[in-house]
Amino acid sequence: MNEVFNQLMLGGEVSASEEQRRFLQVHNEIMYCGNMAGQFVVELARNLKKMKDAELYTAAGFSSFGKYAEDAVGIKERQAYNYIKILDEFTDEFLQSNAKLGITKLSLLASAPEDIRSKLTENAASDEMTVRELKARIEELEREKEQHTEQLSMLETEKEDAADKLKKTEKETQEERKKAKKLEEERDALKRKIEEIESLPPTVEKIENPETAAELEKTKKALSAAEEELAAVTKKLEIAADQNLVKFKVKFEDLQTVLNEILELLAEMEQEKKTKCKAALRSVMEEYGL
Repeated sequence: MNEVFNQLMLGGEVSASEEQRRFLQVHNEIMYCGNMAGQFVVELARNLKKMKDAELYTAAGFSSFGKYAEDAVGIKERQAYNYIKILDEFTDEFLQSNAKLGITKLSLLASAPEDIRSKLTENAASDEMTVRELKARIEELEREKEQHTEQLSMLETEKEDAADKLKKTEKETQEERKKAKKLEEERDALKRKIEEIESLPPTVEKIENPETAAELEKTKKALSAAEEELAAVTKKLEIAADQNLVKFKVKFEDLQTVLNEILELLAEMEQEKKTKCKAALRSVMEEYGL
């Protein structure tokens, strides 16, 4: 705002020239009309809503509110509903202070989600836009919001999947502990059986007796198998005991899934794009030291 204007607004017509006094008169009328326009928008919207809700138009022989709006008021049915819509969405104060936006812009803002609407009305961001620009901006923000929502949904799904996998891993660990305990009992029983066979008195001829020798051999093989299986289960339990390793396993499986999806995408690309994407992938892997 320039200095001359500031002085005119502060000093009024006292030291103003004839041309400046005419400027002040017209300027004040413009400001008055602008202020009144906001009130008129509110009153027009309020009365249109009253006419529609109470169906007062039927008293004048109109078959519908749309017919009344177009024939009696001289506005399109859609525009009449836009007035009612902005009245439902905005406060009287907002409409009065933003009447300069016009009914089309206001109806666009009324249709937008509240968070997007707030962003566009902050610092009068929508004031400088044309109707087309405002519509395009709303659509852009809605797409960004949708993408953000999808990303959050994907992250939430991944989080739930990871929790399910961890829960499954914990369940498997419990089962492995039960299995290990059972194998230890079987191993100890087999050891006792071997000791019993080997401690038989000489008179039984435990070694020379084919049946005794066969039973001893069979028991030793069973013991060996049980110890091998017990060792394998014990190894699994040692890995499960390291929670970081468990989490790594879950994330590693997720990574394998993502890499498989990336490979599928690469397979459908043209060679030039495929080469660039592979280079980008290698760059990321190198950046993480993988």
